[in-house]
Amino acid sequence: MMSSAIEEYKYIAEHSKEPEPALLALGDIYLKLKKSDDAVKSYQKVLKKHPRMAVAYANLASAYAGLDKWQEELNNLKKAVALSPNDPTIRFNLGAAYE
Repeated sequence: MMSSAIEEYKYIAEHSKEPEPALLALGDIYLKLKKSDDAVKSYQKVLKKHPRMAVAYANLASAYAGLDKWQEELNNLKKAVALSPNDPTIRFNLGAAYE
């Protein structure tokens, strides 16, 4: 199932004028599959075009955590909080990253 979803999202990302939603979904699937390197790449592609997307920074932080890159996780969570200071999930994740 997941492999079919990955292929569909890849197709959309390659052929759409607005690939970012597909890239976000692709990154989310990679996180679920513990393919953090691939998730990082997907989220970075989103952030190239939308550098003010808090959710992409938060998800990128999760991908870095999966790679045991704690400083990168923290840095991206701080960026997410700066962009969306009232988001309780992002703030919770930032607090957890400090532990």
